[in-house]
Amino acid sequence: MEKRRVSIIVGSQRDVPKISAAEKILSSLKVPYKTAIISAHRAPDYLGEYIKTEEKSGAGVFIAAAGMAAHLAGVIASKTCRPVIGVPVNVSLGGLDALLSMVQMPQEVPVATVGVDNAANAALLAAEILATCDEKLRLKLVERRKNLEHKIRLLAEEPEKIKRMLNELSQRSSLIHAYQELVEIEYRLENLKKKFLQTGKTAIFEAWVPKRNLDQTLKVIRETCPEAVVNIGREERGDKPPTLMVGPRFASPFQKLVAAFSLPNYYELDPTLFMLISFPIIFGFMFGDVGHGLVLLIGGLLIKPLFDKFKIRGEMWDPLYQGRNLIILCGIASIVIGFLYGEFFGPTNLAYAIHHGTPTWYTDLTGVKEPPWFSPLEDPIKLLKISIIIGIAHIIFGILLDVVNRVAMREYREILAPVSWLWFYGSLSYLILT
Repeated sequence: MEKRRVSIIVGSQRDVPKISAAEKILSSLKVPYKTAIISAHRAPDYLGEYIKTEEKSGAGVFIAAAGMAAHLAGVIASKTCRPVIGVPVNVSLGGLDALLSMVQMPQEVPVATVGVDNAANAALLAAEILATCDEKLRLKLVERRKNLEHKIRLLAEEPEKIKRMLNELSQRSSLIHAYQELVEIEYRLENLKKKFLQTGKTAIFEAWVPKRNLDQTLKVIRETCPEAVVNIGREERGDKPPTLMVGPRFASPFQKLVAAFSLPNYYELDPTLFMLISFPIIFGFMFGDVGHGLVLLIGGLLIKPLFDKFKIRGEMWDPLYQGRNLIILCGIASIVIGFLYGEFFGPTNLAYAIHHGTPTWYTDLTGVKEPPWFSPLEDPIKLLKISIIIGIAHIIFGILLDVVNRVAMREYREILAPVSWLWFYGSLSYLILT
């Protein structure tokens, strides 16, 4: 029968995964072992019997893994004179309770204790103990140590070797500097990987930051986490940076209008300022009325003082508060166009009232007897033509913006389609105007 020279005992089923590293190392060294689950507190008699059986079977070293009140290693040591190696398992308090339970053994009952959850070291220590009387096993451990040292040397020398090579090449050609920067980045990443096993957790973040905020961002990162490794990359061809819409505070409601349609590409012009001009004008043509415009204007001006005084906030009210500038501008446009239409809460100018019997509020307020421009109710065809012209102008302006964006992004082949539409709408406008 094959002798089992290492006996592994864990205190509970929960601790079995913690000992897998020890089993892998013993298997790689071809050291026979056996794993059992026995609680020192729940089955002390059975534990004593099992230890005697293992000793008779040839167990030369015991490995005991347990957590919390980890008395397993101490109990095994009290029942055998074979070496006992304790593996404290992290169940609570970071494994400190288990570590102290094992390492603070009384005299005459020694337990060799490794680090918390470090079953790999326990297996290597057990193999080294057995190797004192097994030359083949000792040679395996020596070879393993040499291989480990060789790997560490290669890991440490390889980045430096590549860096020296690229430094030599960079002296011959300026084009190599770009590759040197890439290697420096890789070198820093390799150094970062060396730290992965020295920390409990490693987090990697990637973010786009405006150039004007770069210094402030670096300052905040280094103040918050001095150990952080920060790699500053440059925008490269093919990248798709996120869009950051920045404009005057009073234009914020118009930014939300633009976002409601679609956010502009990072490389495209921000149409918010154009929307700020065109939206109130179009609104004024649609709802031109001095009275209605005054209601919007006064209401928009009162929103901030009333909301601040009565502390009106909430998901339903915030859009109204944030959009007050939009309401004010629409009110002004409605007043101006309404004056040209001759309307104050409807067509209440004197010329219209004579034929239709309506009030004369517009004339009473302004002293103007007829619309300075025209009345939409009396000349709806003219209003229709103006609406069509405004719509076409709006579309043409959008197409022109598209052309400008294509040129800015050097997508010259993509310009043909918007130019064709530009010709179509330009011709249509000409037909309507003539």
